[in-house]
Amino acid sequence: MNEDTQVVPIEPEELVQELRRLRERVPNYGQLPVQQAQSMVRVAHLNPEFVSAGLSAAGAYPGTQSLTGMTAEELRTQNEDAAHWTAVEVELTAMLAGVKAANLKRRHNLGQAVLQIYTVLRGLVKKKEHSDLIPFVEMMKQTNHIRGKSKKAAAAGGEQPAP
Repeated sequence: MNEDTQVVPIEPEELVQELRRLRERVPNYGQLPVQQAQSMVRVAHLNPEFVSAGLSAAGAYPGTQSLTGMTAEELRTQNEDAAHWTAVEVELTAMLAGVKAANLKRRHNLGQAVLQIYTVLRGLVKKKEHSDLIPFVEMMKQTNHIRGKSKKAAAAGGEQPAP
């Protein structure tokens, strides 16, 4: 992309639609139950040298298709496809991390602004001319619960992790 090209930010809803549209085009796309996925992992991640040797053996063995339901060439193609889709996995994982980071920044900026507002308003409501802000400060005070406990707070509370 050159310097003259201006990137137009995408709206979240539009990105979701695009992702769903792309999902329809991914061969064999689908979700697996956790137990099924776990049962497939060991065989799916064999040593690459072992797989390479197996593909060579498949080319030399005349009964490969009757044994596996695929020719040696189809097996090689499947191996290449898996490598290409692994690159897609890596790219999507990086993109997800970037989207999460961008949203964390948004939430952090918002949180800082709201805490700043709360701090200022707590002081202002002490003056009669700002008494109309009291209900808002009270509502904020009642709901000001930062999610999760820090490690220090958990240790001070004497909470023990479940065995």
